[in-house]
Amino acid sequence: MGHASLTQFHMTMSDYPFKNLIFQGGGIRSFAYHGVVRGLAKRGILDQIERVGGNSAGAMLAAILSFRLGVEESIAIYNTLDYTKIPGLKTHVNMPSRLIGAVGSKEIAGNVDGLNRLLREYGWYDTNYAYKWLLTTIAEQTGYGTATFADFRQKGFRDLYIVATNISKHKLETFSAETTPDVAVADALLMSQSIPLFFAAPRFNGKKISKDEGDFYGDGAILNNYPIHLFDHPRYQAGKRPLPDSVNWETLGVRHITPPNCTNGGRKEINNIASYVTNLMETWMDAQAQNLYHQPLHLRRTIEVSNCCVSATDFQVKPLPEDETYQKLVAAGETAVAHYFNHYTPPMPADHSLFDHIRQQVQRVLKRN
Repeated sequence: MGHASLTQFHMTMSDYPFKNLIFQGGGIRSFAYHGVVRGLAKRGILDQIERVGGNSAGAMLAAILSFRLGVEESIAIYNTLDYTKIPGLKTHVNMPSRLIGAVGSKEIAGNVDGLNRLLREYGWYDTNYAYKWLLTTIAEQTGYGTATFADFRQKGFRDLYIVATNISKHKLETFSAETTPDVAVADALLMSQSIPLFFAAPRFNGKKISKDEGDFYGDGAILNNYPIHLFDHPRYQAGKRPLPDSVNWETLGVRHITPPNCTNGGRKEINNIASYVTNLMETWMDAQAQNLYHQPLHLRRTIEVSNCCVSATDFQVKPLPEDETYQKLVAAGETAVAHYFNHYTPPMPADHSLFDHIRQQVQRVLKRN
């Protein structure tokens, strides 16, 4: 029996500690999470998850997983979102018809609409389609699209945690049944995925999204695209003595990494405001990703998934069998899960002495032989 087989045998005979699941934001790249959740379900880990959370597209998947549906049904719900419709621009605006006809209706109308929104609402694209999709999706599971975090908990869903950036107050905020029970989940999701300057900035008055009052919010990635820390507080480790480093080993996170073989070193063209903002956000996210390498405890509880050199805003990727990019992302997710658990070693338990921990490790080695 080879080494890989021994490791796999050991892991199937052990109980993984994970009860919390965190997803990094990533836009289109989050299609890779479809492969991840399949891998987690295959290993029986998804069934033991009690809390889910994340940012942006990661938060959206977390919300779907909170419904406690089967994996394939959850993926099917996610795939009803048509990413090509997310960057919304009007096909016509209130301009003289002679001017529209002279310069080309669609192009000029879209540019004028985007510029007008950028100046008035601080974002080039509207979020109408995305918000309607969120309301519809939540309504199908709860009966009404404006269901709150408290409603989710009352219905027995997994506890859901969503991060978004309060731009007005320069801080990251967490939306959950604990902190914001009466806030609509759809509102929190919209705030979490609103890329600054790319999408119109939503305003939130403390109760709901409002057109003309409240603080301005944006994508959680501005400050933390990968909130792996969400459950490190002792209250999420009931019955256990937290380790001195305050890391909750019951939390499993999933994030994207850029492979080193991307064309032109991952360089992407900038030829309009949308591509500029996309590159700006990806620069922020890459900087945060590099910081994680200085935090080995976080890396130990992180599944790293290749983004296959795909841009977070490549909205032409579709979840179809014939879409090679989609299939490549899904396969990357499945590969990442297999790699993580083939190399997984349990942390030192907080409730045992160092001697007990060493003894358990020796016993595991003896069993393998």
